[in-house]
Amino acid sequence: MISRRKFLSSFIVPGFGFLFSDSLYFEKFFVETNEFNIGIDKNGNSKVKIVQISDLHLRRVTRHHNKLAEQINSMSPDLLLFTGDIIEKEEDMDQLNNFLKLINHKIEKAAVMGNWERRNKIDLKRLGSTYRKNNCELLINQSKTFMFNGKKLVVTGIDDMIEGKPDFSAAVRKLNREENHIVLCHCPKYRDNIEKETKRINKKRPEDKRLKIDYVFAGHSHGGQVNIFGFTAFLPPGVGNYIRGWYKNSPPYLYVSKGIGTSVLPVRFGARAEIAVFNYYI
Repeated sequence: MISRRKFLSSFIVPGFGFLFSDSLYFEKFFVETNEFNIGIDKNGNSKVKIVQISDLHLRRVTRHHNKLAEQINSMSPDLLLFTGDIIEKEEDMDQLNNFLKLINHKIEKAAVMGNWERRNKIDLKRLGSTYRKNNCELLINQSKTFMFNGKKLVVTGIDDMIEGKPDFSAAVRKLNREENHIVLCHCPKYRDNIEKETKRINKKRPEDKRLKIDYVFAGHSHGGQVNIFGFTAFLPPGVGNYIRGWYKNSPPYLYVSKGIGTSVLPVRFGARAEIAVFNYYI
């Protein structure tokens, strides 16, 4: 009969060792790529490749971030989206610039604020300038029109729901109906506000001027960051019922990225770091 000590040393201890190495290393640094086709794939439509990066929580540029930039460049995206919490503090700004310089300057980019960037009162002028010199537009309750193969793609960026002052109505005030329109926000729960506000705005507009939001891209949840047997230990405010992946119960459809970095605890378990890729037919 196997002794208790031998059982523990043979099975339990190695098991904990695996969990420890998985949460501290594998799920943090072996970033998975999840790719999706969105829009309508039909004759005459152009494919726009969009890459979403979220919750980088960049403190210093390491070999991991160099590899991440190489991955992004190898994908040759048309548009790169940063959905908040890319840095945490003012002193991280130079590291953000160093990271962005690793990414092909020609790639069009857009970013929104996250709760960490807002909470720590990062200088918005400096942050916006850092993004702009790397061909990235910081959108705070604003919209920007990109052109790809002669077709318009409108990107609306909303301020953080928890620490900022989100204003979807202000962001879309000058917009009419666009055939290709996506929204970026950090907190996935804000997707519900977007749906309600869109309905309210459209009630006051003639049919040909009514907004049509196709997709919302968010982050913030880290995919739960630590999930054990389907149980998520902690979810921050602003997540709601939207933890990871697609939510398509009603338009606008929502995608929640698991992000790449960590906050509070330097571990991931059951929530592997992610790059999301969308082949958007417009």
